[in-house]
Amino acid sequence: MLRKNKSMLLPSAANTRNSAVSGRRRSMSGTSGWPIRLSVVALTVFVAAPLRCFPQRNPGPSTVSGRVLDASDSRPVEGAFVMVEPEQVAQPDIVGTSTGPDGRFSVSGAPARRYHVTVQKKGYATTAKSFGRSQSGQEGLASPVESVDIRIMRYAVVAGRITDTRNEPLADATVHVLRMRREGRRTVLSTVNHATTNDLGEYRIFGLEPGRYYVGAFYQDAASGFGLRHRAAGPGTGPSEMVTEDYTVTYYPGTPDPETATVVRLRPGQPASGVDLQVGLVRSFRVGGTAAGAPPGTSVHIMLRPLEPGGLGALRMATPSLTDGRFLFRSVPPGMHVLRADVTAGGQVLSARQEISVGSNIEDIPLELRAPFSVSGSVSVEGGQRLPAGCMLTLRGTDRPLRVPIIPDPDGHFRTAALVPDKYIVELSDESGSTFLKSATLDDRAVGAAGADIGEPNHNLHILVSQTAGVVQGVATDSEQHPVALGVAVLVGAEAPDPASYAAAIGSDGRFKFQSLPPGKYKLQCFSDLSGTADATWDILAKVKTQGSDVSIAGGDTQNLTLPITQADPQ
Repeated sequence: MLRKNKSMLLPSAANTRNSAVSGRRRSMSGTSGWPIRLSVVALTVFVAAPLRCFPQRNPGPSTVSGRVLDASDSRPVEGAFVMVEPEQVAQPDIVGTSTGPDGRFSVSGAPARRYHVTVQKKGYATTAKSFGRSQSGQEGLASPVESVDIRIMRYAVVAGRITDTRNEPLADATVHVLRMRREGRRTVLSTVNHATTNDLGEYRIFGLEPGRYYVGAFYQDAASGFGLRHRAAGPGTGPSEMVTEDYTVTYYPGTPDPETATVVRLRPGQPASGVDLQVGLVRSFRVGGTAAGAPPGTSVHIMLRPLEPGGLGALRMATPSLTDGRFLFRSVPPGMHVLRADVTAGGQVLSARQEISVGSNIEDIPLELRAPFSVSGSVSVEGGQRLPAGCMLTLRGTDRPLRVPIIPDPDGHFRTAALVPDKYIVELSDESGSTFLKSATLDDRAVGAAGADIGEPNHNLHILVSQTAGVVQGVATDSEQHPVALGVAVLVGAEAPDPASYAAAIGSDGRFKFQSLPPGKYKLQCFSDLSGTADATWDILAKVKTQGSDVSIAGGDTQNLTLPITQADPQ
């Protein structure tokens, strides 16, 4: 029996990338010494008998039993490691065991009303589930928990080859697998995993949950990075002008625009091979300027990257001259980029940020390093009311993971804590779902869903909150009007030029709910074959705009709907 504090590293399933106990990630990476040797011993014990990581302190153990099944075909899964932890217990015993050939497990643990069960298996996504025990057990006697089935999903794989326009393999190209993520009213791409290609230009990315993804790649070699890759001067260029080129970011099957890319559908345990990309060359440009504001002798590093946080592309770095602060990037592909510099001098952080649109040579960009600063403003609620309790406002940076709370005084005025130059998004959270962010203005300029660039002090931010948010809820049904368990409901604004989109999971009872919605007109559609809200990709949003059911929400209105469910990808 192993007796250690709960803070001790728990053994993880062999070759499992992530482990979860009570919903928290725990990793063996970066450890050394006896914890690793302990995990080897523990894995040896799993097969023989249930592992008790902690001593039992309470009499009357309860039995937790069930089966682990493959979610795709309901077959029993042998050798899955099951960890059981009582919930709402001060010092819980964590008990572990492995499933047999029939997928069954049974462990005894301290009595509790509810248990948290985590299942790990090589090649499967870690799965966690909570459930309650039977109330029939007597004090001091074993109390059974109703046997439950826990279904785990096999990981998916995507593989392919990256080549140039001559079909030559690109070794060491970077390949990203991306998924949709919703940030308030915005929909952005976020990297899930990435890999580099081998000498044949081949890549293979595994450990992916089934679902809908985008695949993109980019490449940079020394020649293009230093502006040494030249092309013939074309129309509109002087005879002596040096024209450079660089590799462009490319999304599958061959577009620089992720919104026009083709979705790659990954299925459980089925490799998606042949996801090949051809990365071409485009004209590149020189980007430079002057960095000022750093103390004399301070070394400053300036970074240049794509504007969107999830956007693909090489991260470039330049060091300004110590004499005049000049810096230069010799080869930058066209598109929206951000220049950023952060330096610590004398115990103080100095920062500068500048967004640029690259389509020609730009060599006069000023970067002024500044100390952290505050922004003042006011918050008002329609009707002259106070901001409701439980309603929270924050400024969230897009370059850096910084969230600054906005706390108004009784008169609605506020002054933020220290900010660094960044693009900030105004966010409103309200558990009641009765409010929404109606508008935000920075110095009389509207702040959209993409946020506002705040790079210096003396700005005034005004936020208007409305308590007339609407609610859309309902049930997804099949052709016989029976509720359909699981899936995703997608709601898209029908009026604004760049409408907000929302996605909500459909529960086991077929129900879904959207709240904190601004009044207006929307399109709504339910899909049975989307595994999560991240599967509401751009093509799905376009489908909802054209095929979805019309929904009109008045201020403070609640719509209760029954909608037929459909398939996003009919077989």
